[in-house]
Amino acid sequence: MVYCALEFNGFRQLKKTEPELCEKALKTSCTALELRGGRRVFEDGGYFIFSFPSHAARHVFEAACDVEEGLAGLADKLMGFLLLLEFFQKEPRKEAARDFLRSLTAVREIDDSFLLGPGGANFFKAFCSMEKSGSCFRVVHSRRKGASGPGPKEARDFCLRKKVVEEIVSRLGKYIDCEKPPRAFFVRGSAFAGAPYQVDAALKKLLGGSPVCEVYPLPGRELPALEFSGFGDIPSVLSQTEKSLWEILKNVFLRARPLEFPFAEALGAYSLALTAYIRQCENAGSPAILLCSEFQAMPELAKRILALLFSRNLPDWRLVPVCVFRGNTLHDALGEEFKKIPRVEYEIPPLEEDEISSIITPPPPSLALFQAEPKGGSMNISGGRGFPRSREIHALYFALFSGEAQETGKSSAASGEFQPLINFLRKEDRELREILWIIQEAAGLLSRPMMEEFLAGLDITLGQCGDIIRQLADMGLIRSEKNLVPLFPELRRFLRKDESLRKEKITEALSAFLYAAWKDGKIAGEYILLDFFAESRKGPWLTEVFHACITELLDTGNIQEAQRFLREKFTVFHTNDMMSIQSFAALRLALLTEECTGSSEEEDNKKGETSTEIFSRLEPAPKDSPCYADGLIQKALYWLRQADCKEALDCAKNAVMSFQGQKRQDGLSRAYTAVGLAMLAADAPEEALDYFLMARESGSGSMKSIFFEGVCRFITGNLSRALDNFTRAAELAADSAARRWTLAARFLEGRIFFELGEYAEACRAFELLLCEAESLQYSQPAHVLYAWLARSFIYKGEFRAAGRILEKESAYSLEAMFFHAEADYFKKNYKKAETRLESLLGIPYRADAFRGDGFMWSDGFYFAENLAIGRKAGVFFLPNQLRFFHTYLCGERETSSSAIAMMGRLIRDERNSKNDPSLRLYYYWYSKILPEEQSPAYEARFTVLGRAMQNLQARTSKMDNPAHKRAFTEKNYWNRLLKEDARRHNLA
Repeated sequence: MVYCALEFNGFRQLKKTEPELCEKALKTSCTALELRGGRRVFEDGGYFIFSFPSHAARHVFEAACDVEEGLAGLADKLMGFLLLLEFFQKEPRKEAARDFLRSLTAVREIDDSFLLGPGGANFFKAFCSMEKSGSCFRVVHSRRKGASGPGPKEARDFCLRKKVVEEIVSRLGKYIDCEKPPRAFFVRGSAFAGAPYQVDAALKKLLGGSPVCEVYPLPGRELPALEFSGFGDIPSVLSQTEKSLWEILKNVFLRARPLEFPFAEALGAYSLALTAYIRQCENAGSPAILLCSEFQAMPELAKRILALLFSRNLPDWRLVPVCVFRGNTLHDALGEEFKKIPRVEYEIPPLEEDEISSIITPPPPSLALFQAEPKGGSMNISGGRGFPRSREIHALYFALFSGEAQETGKSSAASGEFQPLINFLRKEDRELREILWIIQEAAGLLSRPMMEEFLAGLDITLGQCGDIIRQLADMGLIRSEKNLVPLFPELRRFLRKDESLRKEKITEALSAFLYAAWKDGKIAGEYILLDFFAESRKGPWLTEVFHACITELLDTGNIQEAQRFLREKFTVFHTNDMMSIQSFAALRLALLTEECTGSSEEEDNKKGETSTEIFSRLEPAPKDSPCYADGLIQKALYWLRQADCKEALDCAKNAVMSFQGQKRQDGLSRAYTAVGLAMLAADAPEEALDYFLMARESGSGSMKSIFFEGVCRFITGNLSRALDNFTRAAELAADSAARRWTLAARFLEGRIFFELGEYAEACRAFELLLCEAESLQYSQPAHVLYAWLARSFIYKGEFRAAGRILEKESAYSLEAMFFHAEADYFKKNYKKAETRLESLLGIPYRADAFRGDGFMWSDGFYFAENLAIGRKAGVFFLPNQLRFFHTYLCGERETSSSAIAMMGRLIRDERNSKNDPSLRLYYYWYSKILPEEQSPAYEARFTVLGRAMQNLQARTSKMDNPAHKRAFTEKNYWNRLLKEDARRHNLA
């Protein structure tokens, strides 16, 4: 355990006289320590103690260096500070650690010192030079990671070929200076041609210190990494609209799981990032260069995106793409989109003999470093151990490149081209090969700090780890010290066959480490981890990760990827639990994709198995199986699809008990959500709300539980809290890149604005959603969003704008046709409105397709009213609205006893829900068509109007925000008329 003590001299006095200085000093120091994993365990005036895990030695030391540097800038104003690091072999009690640290510094003068205790001096000796100072050691020079920048002794400088660099500068410079028509510039060479080094040196000559934007592939991921120095400042150069879109799409760079809309999301995110980079370059007066490293390893999706970005930016010389390609046949590796991009190629030429001797300085005697093996004839390293290893391996690269190129007339492409490199690695220390193998096996799952933490459990010291990683980076075998990305995946097969490596021990340790890191939320790449566990044959962990992957895909609504995942990944590994997961996932997929019950048998056959067919052949998982309770949840959702609320509730409650017995909080959250949905469907929104709150408190799944909390409050009338719920659910969904849920939550925000009579705000909300859906190329919500935008225009009084939308949309949905009838009514075309409504009453309603805990864009009432109102009784909101509004129009246009009688029957229908949000409208419309004079044949008009007013007041009283209460009663069109009518008759 490592402890860091920080003490400020005269802190109490300084806090009174210079409070801002104290705050700045504390923020500078405490933030640096806490960001590197420090935990504040003691504080007394100006004395602070932080604890760190012992495996984080480098991070602790770098944090302390950051604190020292930060406080040094305030030294003139501070009265002195003291920083002390100490290491304890066994974790002491906090009080004992505090007293010991105090004893080390009790008699010292506080004079801007950076000290190490006796244990700390031995523990941190690899990172600094020190001198004895009393019972402690004073740090006199720190050897921080990356403290010395690139210098002439680095391998990349040793590898530079002056002729090649000058040729690239000459050719590329003409495109950078716009002397030639814009082109993508490809630099091609074999694995050993040193192309990245030559391109990097050429760009430095051409650009000086100007930034370059680089994209490079990541193992196991469809999208490449994108880096440039101003990445953190992207929002500062974007327009307001672009900033809004960036907030939505920026997590594309952070998430490792598949995207819901891969091409659209990735194209949007990369376009915005590249646009920001280009603008930053324009502001600085420097050319914009996009460096595509390891182009041959780019996945197809990445190539499609890059091709489109190139074609957009090339014509106006806004961007100069430079692509580094390893291999001989560039044309075959480009992809169809890239073949249309104007490009120019430069192939790195073979080395000449005199060039070899000038590059390798001092050269090994007669290049005897490389000797042919007796049998294979491949080149091998046999001597020259005084030669630096990083230069040695690059000498090997160049000798290989030169030799094969001269013999064959082209750069090396033989299947055995890596054999000399393999021979070289065989003579290296075992630890180097082991760390390289771990990096290859982990496929980018391990960050540098995680690698150091993992190796602490093996007999590879932290110092060894740092040295080896630096060597691997300098040799060109991994991307950099920071990003542990292997550059030669071809070496993986050799390393896995290396019998000298402790593969069994390391695989066991690495599997356990990655599993623990995943459980702690440190690894987001579940899909890469799944492949790792499949290869290492970790059955239980494989099953658990498989379950987490398919659950996340289905939770976020990523249907296409979930279908592909089940199709491709299920064959990887077979266990009973895996088969149970696959079966219930198939049922859930059917629930999420199955269309309404009105579809024909022919249509159903085209769509594959129905949920009923899948449910009928489900094999129940054993009760002790971890899949048992998950199966109960899917059964509950199936019974809700069949409108059997009782059976659904029983299954969901049994799932709750099962998860409680297993003490699985993640499953408990899903089970409580299922109970809440069953209660909601049973017309009990207030009881359902309790379960959604319990689901939120259980941990995971908070986005969905908050969303459904909002639905419950929307139904019962608390629009203020519902708006907060949907806003929060949209934020959480955006953070996890659950685009469909984000759109659904924001749509309900728009609906609340409409209910509050904030019609202009509703218009803005629906317009923004249309833009977002279009940017994602997500067409399903369009008809619903256009219909509600038109309805908002109608109630806002902009009939022409509404008409333009409805003329088109009325051909697509029952909802849009209903809103068109509303428009006719407001324009006083009563007969036309009535006729239009009559034509709608005979159209079958096709939205009765309960999607479990998903949703569908059949109409705007599905997300709230159709999840609750009337599901148990088989009554759905839109057809009900149509009948009530049509009957009201009939009675309003000409007093009709049949219309009054019909409205009375509709009002008294026992299937109507007492929680129906439109109940006040039904009463109000009824009161409007009742005669003024009391008649024994009809209900009293004022009595019915009083019921409408009571319902309005009851719903208004549930709102928390006074502004919302006023808007609901004074801005909402029908509520305003109802309130005015009630006042005229002294009912309000």
